[in-house]
Amino acid sequence: MFIIDPTKIERTLLPHSGDGGLFEKIQKHHSWLDGQMAGEGKIELENVRISNAEFSKGEARQGTGGIDLSFAVFRDCTILNCGIEECMLEQTHFIRCIFADSRIKPFDSNGAQFTDCKFFECDFGAGQFHNCSFEQSSIESCRAKNANFKYANFKKSILLSTRFDGANFQGALLQGTKGLFGDRSSYTVGVGDGEWAHYRESRDLISWAHLRSIAAFRMFGVSYLALIVIVFYAALMHGYNKYVAENPNGLSWLDPAPRVSSSYELAITLIAVFMLASGATMFELFCPAPVKESSEIRWTHDLGRSIVEYRSSSWTYRSMGWRNWAGFRYLCFVLYAFGGLWTFGYLAYRVSISIGYLIQ
Repeated sequence: MFIIDPTKIERTLLPHSGDGGLFEKIQKHHSWLDGQMAGEGKIELENVRISNAEFSKGEARQGTGGIDLSFAVFRDCTILNCGIEECMLEQTHFIRCIFADSRIKPFDSNGAQFTDCKFFECDFGAGQFHNCSFEQSSIESCRAKNANFKYANFKKSILLSTRFDGANFQGALLQGTKGLFGDRSSYTVGVGDGEWAHYRESRDLISWAHLRSIAAFRMFGVSYLALIVIVFYAALMHGYNKYVAENPNGLSWLDPAPRVSSSYELAITLIAVFMLASGATMFELFCPAPVKESSEIRWTHDLGRSIVEYRSSSWTYRSMGWRNWAGFRYLCFVLYAFGGLWTFGYLAYRVSISIGYLIQ
């Protein structure tokens, strides 16, 4: 028998104000109380508080040991100190529910949806969450050792201070998931088997790891040095031409004094170098530390850190914070591309001229 006693329903299920008729609603779905085929009648609970309940007891389908809550709907419910273990949660919907200090280890939860839910100090250990959705949910200070999140959806969710040691994230959707990198006092650690998880949106093509290969040329200092040299040369040329204009008779050691003509090449080179310097500055300011300081191979092999942390930081989105806006990656790429192409082309042109001089 299920641990909840129908005659003492008020002790375990405490309805919020305005939820009259809850007792009749539970009695109508008496199969949920005695653990018999809960999926036959669709259970819909709204604005309910469930505490100290053990869903792991009672008879269930397929000999799971827990009750069958398949296709049930829990909306705006609060679940405190409960044991949801060995249960059937297939296609179960939890909408804006709060889970606290509970054990959530279903036998099968294929297609279950935890939409905009909050989990605090819960234990997901070894639970089966294959193809579940936690989109826009918050999971904080929880444990999920060896849990199966294969093909689960964590888009735009928040994972803080949570351990996923040995968890399976194969094919999981982690686009915009907050808490996989950053502040070491609060971010999620121990995520395993995340090589084949999805970290980017389908149309997103430029990652911080791609930009790192360009930044590896150390253009931050070089571009600023070139920028200073060009600006200094332009200022010196302007001062010299102004002096020549004010002294038409020439200098004592140079008569007549020639003017130094400026060229469009110098102006375009100045713009290109400025773009390179801006791109290098943006990379230094906004690129997450895991990518900026290390390659993926060094991060995973030499430092022994999680590939999930590296790849999630490589594909950043606004949901992770304003500094992680994907537009910064594309703006940095545009600055690198236009500034670098002109600079490389101009250097190649000047080198070809120098080779021509040497051949002659």
